[in-house]
Amino acid sequence: MGSFEDSVYSIYTNSGTPKYVHNIYSFGHLIQQVPITNSTNNSNFVTGILWDFSDDTNGSSGEFDLADKEDLIFISPINKQSSGTYGNYDYELRVPARLREYNSEDTKTAAFYVEIF
Repeated sequence: MGSFEDSVYSIYTNSGTPKYVHNIYSFGHLIQQVPITNSTNNSNFVTGILWDFSDDTNGSSGEFDLADKEDLIFISPINKQSSGTYGNYDYELRVPARLREYNSEDTKTAAFYVEIF
């Protein structure tokens, strides 16, 4: 998806280096230096990107790479009753349009899980 305007590489990095990072709390744990981007057209909501370290097949790199096909995780902190693209709400999430094609075994779906307090 690297050639698309909304690819992970294009929206989260500047030549492979994260454009912006933010510390995010999830399930009571602080996750530091999460690469983020604006969820849509303003900075009221951001979307961070993580990956599932347990899918790291070479067992030592600890970094994301396409060969391992680690699960991608998009995370958006709650920002209560803020203005977004379609009105006022608590969060907004940005995912690449062709994310469903990331997993070649299932190109028709993308799974979404929600943690709301």
